[in-house]
Amino acid sequence: MESLYVSKNLKLLVSPTLEELTREHATAVFPKLHTLYMEVLQPYGFGREAMDPFGTARWLSDRPVAIHQSPALGPAS
Repeated sequence: MESLYVSKNLKLLVSPTLEELTREHATAVFPKLHTLYMEVLQPYGFGREAMDPFGTARWLSDRPVAIHQSPALGPAS
């Protein structure tokens, strides 16, 4: 999987998990991940605090991941 989209409903589950990943484990989980899209991504606070260590661990392991805020991921109309 090269791109992962996380809705605001799943952010509370995904963010703490990503924050706990060490450098070695950050590449073991989603080894081909290039882009992570979060539906709600604040410039600071919960969510961002988890994404920064994950992004840093990926960068240090020579497998960087871009983290972006995505538009709402609700049902298509």
